[in-house]
Amino acid sequence: MVNISNNIGWLNSHSNSLLMQHLYVEASDLYSSTWLSADGRVNVARRRWIE
Repeated sequence: MVNISNNIGWLNSHSNSLLMQHLYVEASDLYSSTWLSADGRVNVARRRWIE
């Protein structure tokens, strides 16, 4: 989780691109889901909410 926080700080200070932020959110969601959930249904719900 520390790495995620550090990467968010890096993104905020180096990029204002909405596209980059969207891609980062997608990547973070995939990374988090591998740690927080083994249930594919939860992942689908989160991805739909983001989109």
